[in-house]
Amino acid sequence: AVGNPAPDASVVASAAQQPSLFAYNAGDQLADGTTAAGCRIAYPAFHLAATSYTEAGWALFENTVSWAAAGCPMSQTTPRALFVVPNENNLTVADNAIRARLQSLGFTVVPRSAAATTDGDATGTDLVLISSNVGESAVGAKFANVSQSVIIWKPWLYDAMKMSHSNGSNRTISTLEVMFGDHPMAGEFGGETTIVRTPSKVAVGTPASGATVIARAAGKPSLFAFSPGDALADGLPAPGCRIAYPSFHTTPSAYNTVGWQLFDDTVAWAVDGCPTIP
Repeated sequence: AVGNPAPDASVVASAAQQPSLFAYNAGDQLADGTTAAGCRIAYPAFHLAATSYTEAGWALFENTVSWAAAGCPMSQTTPRALFVVPNENNLTVADNAIRARLQSLGFTVVPRSAAATTDGDATGTDLVLISSNVGESAVGAKFANVSQSVIIWKPWLYDAMKMSHSNGSNRTISTLEVMFGDHPMAGEFGGETTIVRTPSKVAVGTPASGATVIARAAGKPSLFAFSPGDALADGLPAPGCRIAYPSFHTTPSAYNTVGWQLFDDTVAWAVDGCPTIP
């Protein structure tokens, strides 16, 4: 059995690239918008499949039954990411690539439609990501005051997020100029670093003075961050980590190995709370 689960589901395994083992915990939002009264698990079996299970197949079944009988407790080590996108039920190819990468890093990813989401959706998450594909008016300053780390590549929201005094823009590049190679987000890269297979657009901006600039694109800051407590554009301390990331509408589909490593390192530092780097 395979299916197309609602965004709150945790996808554990796929069959022929389709979700096959996935689950909802009590309280998760189901496909009809209601909350799950208890644990709900979609399992990879069908009419006669169980008669063909190997030892690994039966071990998977036994582990699933044990977890269900325990009430499907969430692992404390499983990070959870809120992903703000145009339509939670129809992600773009590039946004799907971001979701898949996060899932490969062990995240439970919860897509939310930009127009319907609120800053309350960040509660209980380890990370918020805002796609450049969202409409500016659909998000605005919704996540400006959350304590969670926020990674954003919608440059027209940099001012609303208090990361800049003005909107950002984008540049078409093949390489980033890494200025702070010792920073955890830079993956120890330095100088001109190729992050895409073909020239692609990335977000750029003019960050407030409290930001740390890690890399530039075509001479403009593209990867920059505020650690908690750093001064934002309004002069107030950042309530949580804020990261402007070098991506744009379709760019994730063009990332090379280095580009994805940069993403992985950025996510890891964000989930760690973006500790101040000397």
